[in-house]
Amino acid sequence: MQLESAITPMAAYEAKFEENGGIVEERIVGEELRSPSVQLRVRPDRSVELLSTHDQLLGGASGQSYLGCIFPADPAYSRLISEPAIAIGEAARQGRCPRSLRSRFRGEAGRRRRRGRRTPSS
Repeated sequence: MQLESAITPMAAYEAKFEENGGIVEERIVGEELRSPSVQLRVRPDRSVELLSTHDQLLGGASGQSYLGCIFPADPAYSRLISEPAIAIGEAARQGRCPRSLRSRFRGEAGRRRRRGRRTPSS
């Protein structure tokens, strides 16, 4: 394994991974690699809105550094990535998603609501 950061020692990375856990993904190697992405918004009425699709441009030592993106994603697959993303957004708004995402989703919404109650009305 090769780290993207030239200044992070492998031992430090491994220690942090051991301490915090993480997700391991297999990198598929090929002649042409794409990194499509979907952005969604959960509105205050709890509906899920598709904001955009885009192709991330990656580079760096191992091809994992974000360099920018191209909007929209290639039409050949933009619908293929949008439909599952919307299903994940629907699950997130209903609380059926990984705990870390669910707590972040609820936490941000809760902070906004609490702030609103503290603000005196004019």
